[in-house]
Amino acid sequence: DLVRSRGLGDVYKRQALSSLTTIDRMITSLGYTQKGVYIPMNNPGKAVVFIPSKPLKKIPKIELVENQTFVKDPEGIAMVPPGLSLANLFERELGVKFTDWSLQEMSERLPKLLIEDLELVQDCTIKFDGDRVSFRFAESVYAEFCSKLRDSTQVCSTVGCPLCSAMACVLAQVSHRPVEFDEDKYSTDGGTVESSYHILAG
Repeated sequence: DLVRSRGLGDVYKRQALSSLTTIDRMITSLGYTQKGVYIPMNNPGKAVVFIPSKPLKKIPKIELVENQTFVKDPEGIAMVPPGLSLANLFERELGVKFTDWSLQEMSERLPKLLIEDLELVQDCTIKFDGDRVSFRFAESVYAEFCSKLRDSTQVCSTVGCPLCSAMACVLAQVSHRPVEFDEDKYSTDGGTVESSYHILAG
């Protein structure tokens, strides 16, 4: 119900705030401006987001980003994505492992979870264009939170807000491939957001 969705939203907003603040401080102090790349780990319940120091020419090895924060080859920082705990919640609610899903199953089952079961958004549309994927959300419980983030940090433009980050985690786990966060676009009133991603070669 609505109380439950608001409760979930509040819990994950609080959990995300600490990691988002840390991410923003790090990327700001380092002067990084590149988009984050979400990398699926060997552990199905894990994913990391890698923020390269310069345009990415190769994907870092899993063992490097899994065990290090500051990576040298290629240079960048690796950290827990702000949306990972939310993506893990989706798995628990669905009773599945995203690594066992296809992109088709994701597009069929994830919207219902977000709209009807968790009531995190009023509407959700997923579109595919080759290796590019976009999610369109209407009236997200994160809308106000994300608006404040956009005004005060670089996080939304680098790795995405909690919900957009969660979608990147899901895509990485389902596709078994790195996923680059492209951008998010908000309607004038902030009620609708479209986030886009690029599924990279493994």
